[in-house]
Amino acid sequence: MTTVKDIRLGLRSYGTALAMIRQHRLWYFFLLPGVANLLLFALVFYFGWQVAYNTGQAAEGKFADWGATGGLAQSVGLLVSITLMLATLLLYFKLYKYLLLIVLAPLWAWIAERTQELDGAPAVPFSMRLFLKNLTRGLKIGLRSLVWEMLITGGLLLLLLVPFINLIVPLLLFLNEGFWWGFSVLDLRNEYFGWNDHSSVRWINYHKGLALSNGIVFLLLLAIPLLGLLVAPVLSVMAAGLAANRAEDASETMSREPGA
Repeated sequence: MTTVKDIRLGLRSYGTALAMIRQHRLWYFFLLPGVANLLLFALVFYFGWQVAYNTGQAAEGKFADWGATGGLAQSVGLLVSITLMLATLLLYFKLYKYLLLIVLAPLWAWIAERTQELDGAPAVPFSMRLFLKNLTRGLKIGLRSLVWEMLITGGLLLLLLVPFINLIVPLLLFLNEGFWWGFSVLDLRNEYFGWNDHSSVRWINYHKGLALSNGIVFLLLLAIPLLGLLVAPVLSVMAAGLAANRAEDASETMSREPGA
């Protein structure tokens, strides 16, 4: 299957996922991830603010010890607090996807499993050993995606120094971020069928268009205030599984047998 066809399939799969949710009344899928999203953000904000506030207070005291006037010392403390808080939030939003994948890994695996069952795949009996194995695998794939995304991001940032080319760097950064999210959620589907890491990575690399289109829509949905936090991750996981099934049916490049 060509990259263009994969991209189109990946985009359409979001509509297919939404139709499956409506048909089977799976609206509760949005509840747990949505609540977890809000709690995760609240915790990061709370601890980030505690660190920023305490550091700002320390900076204010230090400047006061150096003989700065009360107003100047307070201004410096406030500036330090605001800067640290903004840095914390920027770091959070940059790493948000991977925090989501790691912290809620069991939930994504369950949603991926339900999607496959509703799409006609045989149910897989629960096994604690298999559950822990898949959890470890999910963490490994998530960290792998994070490392690759950061490395490529670093390289793209260097291109900001190159005239003309630097104009397209923001777009390339966006596409890079979307691709690695799509890569991670596609692996959830392959994990369900028992594929090993090598087989999954090879298949996803062959279907790069699926990963790219899935991640692009995910990031666009995520940009919608509040609603994006509730619906983007769930739709992305379901869409990835459905798109991968259709792509495999069309290309027949790999069987669904475990360890293929």
